[in-house]
Amino acid sequence: VTLNLTISSPSTSLLTESTCETFILNGQTYSESGVYEQILTNAQGCDSLVTLNLTILTPTTHTLTESACESFSLNGETYSSSGVYTQVLTNAVGCDSILVLNLTIPEINTAITNTAGVLSANQSGGAYQWVDCLTGQNIAGATSQTFTPTQNGSYSVIITLNPCIVESDCEE
Repeated sequence: VTLNLTISSPSTSLLTESTCETFILNGQTYSESGVYEQILTNAQGCDSLVTLNLTILTPTTHTLTESACESFSLNGETYSSSGVYTQVLTNAVGCDSILVLNLTIPEINTAITNTAGVLSANQSGGAYQWVDCLTGQNIAGATSQTFTPTQNGSYSVIITLNPCIVESDCEE
């Protein structure tokens, strides 16, 4: 009796991976960092032990609250109205970095109403400075929402509504 005997050895392999959120190995999904083992069959029909050393990297989220006049620019994007905006960038480890922008751009009413010679800024809640349009000079003490001119002329109002400062058109 002749015996031709071949003894095959089991095989082992070490796989080290870093990835964002999940990793799939041989149909198995992993979503947490750790050391995992899978026993498979190698080409010789013996056990094959695969050890997975897995690091799951996490995306980052940052919220930014801003107020601006007219428009606001962030990472090459310009926004011109109030709202919540999301940008998806890449963080330092190569995963998503989600930036949430809470933006307030106040709408300031610069209209002036003239009622029987009394000028009123239509925007309430701000700080006011009335201006003589002919000279371009601020009128001393004229810092209310209403202004009664002592002479005929053309007047505007500078309205400060944080963080914005705007000036109305001139009213005669």
